[in-house]
Amino acid sequence: MISMQPALSRGASVEKGADATITRAARADAKRVRAFETLEDEARMFASLPEGSEVRYLTDVIRERSRGPRLRLPFQPATLEAAWLAGALGPGQLGQMRTENPALYDAFLKRRNQAWADKLSAEMAGSGIELVNVGALHMVGPDGLPALLAARGFKVVRIQ
Repeated sequence: MISMQPALSRGASVEKGADATITRAARADAKRVRAFETLEDEARMFASLPEGSEVRYLTDVIRERSRGPRLRLPFQPATLEAAWLAGALGPGQLGQMRTENPALYDAFLKRRNQAWADKLSAEMAGSGIELVNVGALHMVGPDGLPALLAARGFKVVRIQ
């Protein structure tokens, strides 16, 4: 909640986000919408972190907030799209998280992606699923969903 406050204070909102926008469009087309996890699952993920990892994350967020209101990301949101389009999103951001707070990386990305890939593997096989919506950092690196799905035998193609 603390890490998102700068963005929220500048007018960002959950309702304007990609998840909510895509969900509204899917429901308007009478498409079935499902989630990988609940808000409770996400809260449990953070609550299950080792104390040192929790303290490190909270300290990092507070340190960033004390420097002034800005979004707590290791990159600027304006460059996120450019990095994605160039195929360059991930190594720096993921490497920093993996090095500085390995338990957070493991819980937030690696284990979640593995669980999601298991669910997707079971549900996508011949299902007619049209779209899966996840955050950009879940799409990159050896622990990203495309790599995990490819390892499970799916043909994964990047579309620009």
